[in-house]
Amino acid sequence: MTLKVSEEKDGAAPLSGLDPVHLAQELAILEHGAFSKIKVPEFINQAWMSSPGMREAKAPNLRRFILWFDRVAYGCATEVLRYRDATTRALAISAFIITARHCLNKLRAYNTCFEIMAGLGLGPVRRLRDTWDAVPRKFRREFEYISRLVSSEDNHREYRKRLKEDAEKTGSWDGPWVPYLGVNLKDQVFAEVGNPSYLPPDAEHKDAEACSLPVVNLCKFRRISHLLRSIVIAQQGTYRAASRPDVLRWISDVLACPQTEGELYLRSRELEGGGSGVKIRDVWPPPPPAPHAPAAQAEAPAGATTASSPAAVVTPARARAPRLRLQCNSAFECEVLLDAAEDECSVPPSPAWSSPLSFSAASTVCSEEAWAYRDAA
Repeated sequence: MTLKVSEEKDGAAPLSGLDPVHLAQELAILEHGAFSKIKVPEFINQAWMSSPGMREAKAPNLRRFILWFDRVAYGCATEVLRYRDATTRALAISAFIITARHCLNKLRAYNTCFEIMAGLGLGPVRRLRDTWDAVPRKFRREFEYISRLVSSEDNHREYRKRLKEDAEKTGSWDGPWVPYLGVNLKDQVFAEVGNPSYLPPDAEHKDAEACSLPVVNLCKFRRISHLLRSIVIAQQGTYRAASRPDVLRWISDVLACPQTEGELYLRSRELEGGGSGVKIRDVWPPPPPAPHAPAAQAEAPAGATTASSPAAVVTPARARAPRLRLQCNSAFECEVLLDAAEDECSVPPSPAWSSPLSFSAASTVCSEEAWAYRDAA
């Protein structure tokens, strides 16, 4: 996806006029589908942290899920910084807060909530003082509440407390729900690394000869089993909601190739308080990635300029990222496909970006609550 400042249009509806509740539903469906594909062995022995060549082989689905988290976070920040007008940016932030709240309160899609809050908490978004001042107080309070919930303080105490409360409220830990895997993976590492697999023999046992061998630490393996079982339980079930092709198209466009943090920061400085002498037209949109070099360098023709020549111009390639695409069948059962082998963001921009943004109220039906904050802003 390539964003062009010249194609922006003040007053365009944030999220292309989508209902934030519908966005929450689609993200939850997609993420639970990707989460359900993760196999138990991928969580064992820190397979996701193996060497770069092995981690994709040992934990392919878990690695895709981790990459998806980053894409959603940076995609949210990219969407907020798309608009020139501070009021429109405030509407986009409010819409994402509604999405995060619905994921938290209605869908138990905690991972999605963490993703959105991570995107809104990025420095390029948080520094937009005028934009946050334009966000209605109601949504600022909700943002502060959810921020406390996703905080890592005291080993994610608030998040763990919320998990317990939601389980007691529903009377079951049964799925579908999407946990924040950052906590699960940390607990898994602590259980595996922080506890010995064998305990020393008990020298004081009455049968000292029989107890001369190390004893298996059953407490450690019970703990690991409990952690893995909680993941398997969460993977059960499915979300039941009508698929919305317009929301899927928006997700595919926005998350296809989100901007890097450096690009977002330059954009943020241009929108509010540049002062660095850097003009956004020089860096936004970023240059396309340089083509791949051939495997074997051919002999340069006579008079050709080489990279070592003074006249050669070397353009640094943009940081590459795995390709994202959504694969849907006729029943709109979509799955997220992150091609880890494809290390270049090669998805072409959506045709929607080739013309000025437009929004037709007649073509999009939003819930009353979703757009009630327009008047409040």
